[in-house]
Amino acid sequence: MATVATSGCEAADIRRIVREELAALREELANARVSANATPPEPTPESVEALARGHRLIDAALSSRRWTNQDAQMMREILAQLDPAQQKEVLQRLIPAMNRQEIRVSGLMGPPF
Repeated sequence: MATVATSGCEAADIRRIVREELAALREELANARVSANATPPEPTPESVEALARGHRLIDAALSSRRWTNQDAQMMREILAQLDPAQQKEVLQRLIPAMNRQEIRVSGLMGPPF
């Protein structure tokens, strides 16, 4: 049977250290769950207005059936003003429309948003 060098650590010390680490990990996980379940902050008036501008931009693109360099630049500016949930809302409307070719993307110099 092989022996393990414990460098002065007793089994009781090792068990105590493991229990302390597990307790700290449980507390960390509990705090992470509380943070994940926390209500996100209310959108600012500026982000609400930017969200409306984003939807209007998409409406105009759907009407013209095209997405221009100017549209892409405007959308980048709008996205910078939105919170993550608002960004998701706008992009979940824009990207499928582009994929379905309801909005044609051609001749862009750079990314579409």
